[in-house]
Amino acid sequence: MIALGDGVAVAGLASSVIAVLVGLKVRTSAAELRTDIAELENRIVRRINGTYVRADTCALRMENAAIRSTEQHGGAGATG
Repeated sequence: MIALGDGVAVAGLASSVIAVLVGLKVRTSAAELRTDIAELENRIVRRINGTYVRADTCALRMENAAIRSTEQHGGAGATG
């Protein structure tokens, strides 16, 4: 037969174990949430970088396109 004091000790131990398990679950959930947020942030950045072009990159592309166009149409750089 379990004495009253033993029952209180078992209940306290069970409560402590449950508290530790819940704490671990919360920390795991928080870590998973941080990972999910980081992955989402990376996807958003990749999407933005794939959609928009920086101004200096755009100017360089336009300059290269103008050079190619001039070369193709017999401009100053043509050798034909």
